Amino acid sequence: MKELLSIGIQADILLCRSDRNLSRDIKQKIAAFCNVEERAVVGATTVPSIYEVPLRFAEEGLDALILKYLHKEAPDANLAAWKDLVDRCYHPRTMSRLPSWASMWSTRIVTSR
Repeated sequence: MKELLSIGIQADILLCRSDRNLSRDIKQKIAAFCNVEERAVVGATTVPSIYEVPLRFAEEGLDALILKYLHKEAPDANLAAWKDLVDRCYHPRTMSRLPSWASMWSTRIVTSR
């Protein structure tokens, strides 16, 4: 950050890559040293699946912060469909939960071998 500031580049948001959540104290120190708002210090923690990254960023308020800097009004974020996608990654549907046409299709593949 010191190098960027020395050549005239000022960050609005900092994504801090970490294997654990950043405490409020750490975020305050980073914000003070880098001359950004405390809420603009966003933890980019390690997650088990790439599909969880948008959910983590939404928890940190990154979506609303980006819209603020773009001078746009933040709509109500409905992440239900995305949460469902992440849930299906960890709990795939079994054949009994698939539509009837899908189970017939998979049966034909297995029996045609």
